[in-house]
This record gives sequence, C-alpha cells and structure tokens, in this order.
Amino acid sequence: MINNEKLFISNEDNFYLKQLSKIDVTQNYINWLNDYEVVKYTEQRHLKHSYDSVCQFVEQKLFSKENYLFGIYYDKKHIGNVKLGPISFSNKKSEISYIIGEKKYWGKGLATQTINFLSQIAKDKLNIVKLLAGTYDCNLASINVLKKNGFKLEGRITKSVYFEKKQIDNLVFGKVLID
Repeated sequence: MINNEKLFISNEDNFYLKQLSKIDVTQNYINWLNDYEVVKYTEQRHLKHSYDSVCQFVEQKLFSKENYLFGIYYDKKHIGNVKLGPISFSNKKSEISYIIGEKKYWGKGLATQTINFLSQIAKDKLNIVKLLAGTYDCNLASINVLKKNGFKLEGRITKSVYFEKKQIDNLVFGKVLID
C-alpha cells in the first residue's frame, strides 16, 4: 500500500500526480470522458458519463486496496488521469492505463513522463516487479509512449476489438521493473 500518500511530486517542474477524490471531479473532467476524440482508444467510448457516474468511479478507486487513480497535473491544472491497477500484490504485478484529457497537452511528452514517474512509484513504493498495459494496434501514440518507457510487446489478441466499423487487434505490453 502507499501508506496514505496522496501526492507524488516529480523532479520535473510543474508536474505531479495526485490521488483523485470526489472533489477533483469537475465538468471539464466529465467533458473529456464524453469527448469521442479523447476516449476513442478506450472502452470509455461506449459510455455516457455524468457527474454521479464519475464520482462513483473515483470514490471506488479511492477506497480500493488494489487500484490507485491519480490525476495528472501540469502547471497546477488537471490534464489527465493514470491508473495503477488492478494490482496483484501476491504476484507483484499491476496493469496501468492512462489518458491525457486536455487536448492542448497532446504530443508534449506528458504521457511518457507520467508512465515513467508511475513506474518509479510502483517499483519504489509498492515493490511491483511487472507492469502491463494494453492498447489498440492503431493507437500509435500510446504504443510510442510505452516503447519510450521500455515496455515490450508481449502479446497480440487478434481481432478482439470492434473499432470504427472493423475488428482490430489489442496489444499487450509489459515491463519488468525489478530483476
């Protein structure tokens, strides 16, 4: 467990991760989740999000023992989210997922920085040995973020996702944090 730490400040200026709670749910955050362009490479694209549904999700993660949901903050602005979990403490592994909701921050390296920082937290605070991340084969930005962080392609689940009127592959990337 992360011993009640809610805030992780990076060595990089103006960048930090903060564990989300209900007070962090804003209309702007909800708008990201309802913006097809933002969520098109996630399963969130199938859902209509409301204040209540987002608060319920955030609170569920806040009180979970195997999931941590962090807001990505840049220049004191909530620009996206990253989730560590579900965590298997018995196997010392976790999944990760991430989204940059504020489009003006796309392509600026913040997702790469986030995954690097979250990997350090997983290793140093939780003793996680293995991280896994999934992405669609057409999500080149996410594939690049993972590769820049040392993740390797470990699997391809063929024709497993119906996306924009065709079946596509889901890719599974992994990274060993501790040898």
